[in-house]
Amino acid sequence: MIDRWQEERGGAERALFDFARHLVARGHEVHAFAGHGPARGQDPVAIFHRVRSHAWSRVGRERRLARALEAAALEAGCERTLGIRHLEHVDLFWPHGGSHQATLAALERAARGRRRTVDPLRPRGRHALFVELERKLAEDGGARAIACPSTLVRDEFAERYPEASTRLHLAPNGVDLQRFHPRERLGARARLRTRFGLHASTPILVFAATNPVLKGLPELVHALHGLLRMSWFLVVAGPRQERRWTRALARHGLDVKRARVVRHLDAVELAAGADVCVEVRQVQARHEVPHRTSPMVLRQQRIEVARVQHHLRPVGTLQPRRRTTYLTRLHLTRHRRRS
Repeated sequence: MIDRWQEERGGAERALFDFARHLVARGHEVHAFAGHGPARGQDPVAIFHRVRSHAWSRVGRERRLARALEAAALEAGCERTLGIRHLEHVDLFWPHGGSHQATLAALERAARGRRRTVDPLRPRGRHALFVELERKLAEDGGARAIACPSTLVRDEFAERYPEASTRLHLAPNGVDLQRFHPRERLGARARLRTRFGLHASTPILVFAATNPVLKGLPELVHALHGLLRMSWFLVVAGPRQERRWTRALARHGLDVKRARVVRHLDAVELAAGADVCVEVRQVQARHEVPHRTSPMVLRQQRIEVARVQHHLRPVGTLQPRRRTTYLTRLHLTRHRRRS
């Protein structure tokens, strides 16, 4: 159960599609319930049911959709239900993005700068509804079990909803060792450099995101301006609008000789062919707010992980704000020596 059953929409959706394929391959009958389905011609993998919800406001539509999804699954006679967000009752809750309440608290800390506040978090609008639904699942027992993809997610729920501690199950993401193997390294590096016309000694930086602004591309671009004298090439993988982001990078000094935006790229080629994978993290006072992406695959491929740290996140633009943004030079220096 999800709001949009569309594989290309994001990481959580792709995870659900992969899980559906796994269940279908094992002989299970899988049904997908959502307000919106795949585009015409795309394989829904599961038996898709479009669920309608109507209301005057976004909050009303979200609340009605949650109840309509549960009713549709019950009517279809499903033995087990699985959902990733914004539901009141479900057998298995799979919160890929962690606790919504924890995310709002982290964003509030970042927005307030270094000022301390004693005011309790008071989410408004649809976020208030999402926190309410999360509380029903975790605190009130609406979810029979909660699958946490990382210790960070598990700790967030355990801290905010101690009543759910016995229902929290750590199920970390895994790596397909047959596909993601160090033996792919040399071949993938060569293919990636041939594709972009790069010299064998040029380090490739990889930034993967369906939503570049949300994942911190503006902070990365700002940080890379301090490394323009060094040899490197940036691959931005995942954005839906390749031309838009290509023009945006060019306006900020990263033309096609320095960076390339690619919508689709083989996961093995991307992971094995990269020299440095860049992650963007928010730093607020002494607290670090990481994105939920795991560097597990990258460690398997013997790939360096560089982190861009910043204090304030801009919204909808590649222009950074005034607070400090930096990328550790050490990572590129290491790869330059290796090359």
